[in-house]
Amino acid sequence: IRRWIQSPIADAAERAKSHQTTHADSRSALNLIHISTALAISLTVCALGYGIAQVLGVANYGILFVTVITLAIANIFHDRIEKLSGHVEIGMLFMFAFFVTIGAGTELAVLLETGLTIFFMAVTIVTVHTAFLLLGAKLFKIDLAEAVTASLACVGGPALPAAIAPARGWHALTTPGIMCGVLGYAIANFLGVGLAGILG
Repeated sequence: IRRWIQSPIADAAERAKSHQTTHADSRSALNLIHISTALAISLTVCALGYGIAQVLGVANYGILFVTVITLAIANIFHDRIEKLSGHVEIGMLFMFAFFVTIGAGTELAVLLETGLTIFFMAVTIVTVHTAFLLLGAKLFKIDLAEAVTASLACVGGPALPAAIAPARGWHALTTPGIMCGVLGYAIANFLGVGLAGILG
């Protein structure tokens, strides 16, 4: 696919990885104070975001307030936040734990009994989605990394681009991918509630 659709972003990420030394001491040691600070900020932002949503009577949309507060802090206190280290590693750790929790909660017997139809439907949807995605990226000369990140946000919401984009070295696409996923959730929530009201 990379031979068919160009991706300067992916090429730059691979060049950056190739220039990194493999020595263990090439990476700075994790700073517990920085990690604790990042966790404290995250917990405070989550509590504040969901608290505001609950006060406004829209508790189900707390993640939207969390996102707005996070972006505000990241932009207003950019210099201070940038000095923190270890937040990427701890964030990836929690993201992987999130995926494990989802998988661990799946009952395989029930899935095999009632979920095969949904599984094949999902495979069909993802296959058609991928075909249109790659064709659109080729026709409109969209960077493959951008197209893949947009696809991740479309299929899995903000969690997938938050985990995969940094892992691939596409750091500039992480925040846009998360924002697209959150926007998709917001739109889908309103559409879902409206459709339920119409059909109910």
